[in-house]
Amino acid sequence: MRVLFALIALPLALVGCNGGEDFSDATVPGCPAGAPCDTSVRGEVFVELTGPKISNVGYKCSGSEVVFFTSDQERTTTDTDGEVVVIPPYTALCPAASQEIEFFLGNGLFEGNKITLGSFLFPQQIRKDSFQVTVADLILPPSRSSLDNSVLFRSALLQALDNDGDPDNEVSIQGRTPNEEELGTGVDINEVIDNNAGLIPSQPFDGYPDFAAFKLAWEDLLAAVDTALIGASKPVVENFDPDTSAYEVRILQAADRSRAGLYILESAGECLVAEECDFTAQDGSRFTMAMRGLVLPSGKVLAGGQLFRSIDSTTEELDFVGLQSTASVSDTLFLVNSDFMSESVQLTGAGIGEATPSVTDAQLQGRILGQTFYTGVTIGAGSDFDLDYPTTNYTIKSNEKGELAGTLLGRAVPRPDDDDPETIESPMPVRGTKTGEVEVSLDLTLLAAAEGDYRISLMRACVGEGDDGNGECSAIPNPTLEVGENYPDSITRGDTTVEIETERVREDEHDTPIRDFCLSIDGAGLITTGDNGACGTAHQVGMVTRTLPDSNSVNVFLRLAPGLDVRGVAPHYNVEIQGRIDFDDACAPMYRLGDANFDDKIRAGWVDLQFLPAIQRSNWSSQDNPTDLERLVFASLQSGAVQFAQDGCPP
Repeated sequence: MRVLFALIALPLALVGCNGGEDFSDATVPGCPAGAPCDTSVRGEVFVELTGPKISNVGYKCSGSEVVFFTSDQERTTTDTDGEVVVIPPYTALCPAASQEIEFFLGNGLFEGNKITLGSFLFPQQIRKDSFQVTVADLILPPSRSSLDNSVLFRSALLQALDNDGDPDNEVSIQGRTPNEEELGTGVDINEVIDNNAGLIPSQPFDGYPDFAAFKLAWEDLLAAVDTALIGASKPVVENFDPDTSAYEVRILQAADRSRAGLYILESAGECLVAEECDFTAQDGSRFTMAMRGLVLPSGKVLAGGQLFRSIDSTTEELDFVGLQSTASVSDTLFLVNSDFMSESVQLTGAGIGEATPSVTDAQLQGRILGQTFYTGVTIGAGSDFDLDYPTTNYTIKSNEKGELAGTLLGRAVPRPDDDDPETIESPMPVRGTKTGEVEVSLDLTLLAAAEGDYRISLMRACVGEGDDGNGECSAIPNPTLEVGENYPDSITRGDTTVEIETERVREDEHDTPIRDFCLSIDGAGLITTGDNGACGTAHQVGMVTRTLPDSNSVNVFLRLAPGLDVRGVAPHYNVEIQGRIDFDDACAPMYRLGDANFDDKIRAGWVDLQFLPAIQRSNWSSQDNPTDLERLVFASLQSGAVQFAQDGCPP
């Protein structure tokens, strides 16, 4: 069990690296079914309805009859503890105790006078501070619907009510200004809907044979809105586009960006504790897995971690495991093989460790419901899904459950039951949850500035290997700030302590080690690299997570794990980098994310605790008695600083 919890804690600990980074919104990354959980986060839950973002759309949180409306302005409120809470633009706010949020058009005072867009359910055990929601998440929660007419028509109506004349920005549903409220003038479209409830179609979004029939059903209400706006000398609403293509683009963009983010995948720990989940191998082996994954807006999954097998304290085996380059999350949030769109992805082992581990070749399945992969395993009060959604009518399906089956470290899981060979025991239950989200609507000017090729080197601490005469060890550019941030003050192994004062370029695992390599950023913020570190688009390895116009910079997240099947041509496999690119500098260097660190120009950091260090450890001269220098090098391969610049500048 000590190893189990160490494995699970390892990827979670990485979330906090790099200071003030994007991925920090989940306060309880995983909650075993039936175990006590913290049901209080900060006292509030933020919900961003996007695809597109909308101001002046109504919402109501369960447990309250009060109606609120989103705003295009930042607002403040006071929580139950008297603390000031800042509500970002286009964001709804609910109490942490809420079980769901409903979005609608109209003032929501009477059921028949509002146009319900749908509801989003909040998980009750795996508590989080914020959620990004598209209209596709409101129809059959907690699942995400495919891009069908029910989704399209909701988005079309919202965008038809946009009256700012710009189809490329957020949707602005006309409301009264504070001055108009005081004078009793102006028009609020939600009031117009209330006053013309008889014009709301009895089937708002479903039952139409095509888009033309849908538009016809809503013509009278939109005409009433236009009449009211003209009478108040307001701009009329945009009304419907001639076809659905523009709506599809905005829905897909929101769907792609809202599925992207950081996920933790792990074996269901409560099964080992309670011993009520039989996923052992034929020889009684028990398995524990913990992986860290980055889902890109394209759906591609970059994931890797560790798989541990044990029978007793004397029989143990450990390997790095990862997904293949075809691993993706579909539009409806299933794990799929992108080559065949089959509802599973392949998990394989890297074969690295103190002794060559046994073969791993298995299939991992699951679907993100809300923001989590559930096992559906029932222990005590109910399954993990039941405990998160106690009031839903939705039933988790067998192909949606997080499960791993196949050969795990040379052992078959699931296996035939010893007493009844016709009965197959359970696959290994796997749970995953989203622990960090990305910005959905990026600044187009900054995206254009980011587009291009860059050179990058990973630096590690010099720990006494000596200088080979070619200047391998060099001074740390900003030692006062970087030592203690990117580097420890010192490293001690055995009887040897090294004060960290210099650095050197990290070399990866290849026979011809890759030292510096190329990264390319495209116009949508997707980051790629070519074979063996060349420029190109062969391997997706990261994304722009946020754009920051005030500082002329963008945040990026890189996970250099494009698939174990392409490990041989991928540079610095499994390294994670979070950084902020500064476009006020002609060479566009990358600094750490937090404002203070960015202002101090502290270089971004990289982390790899599980891959290259394990390879280096397996090559020790003596596994039982490695030298102090070998162990110092092992420590230096786990983290360091990033040298980064636009192509043409020295990295």
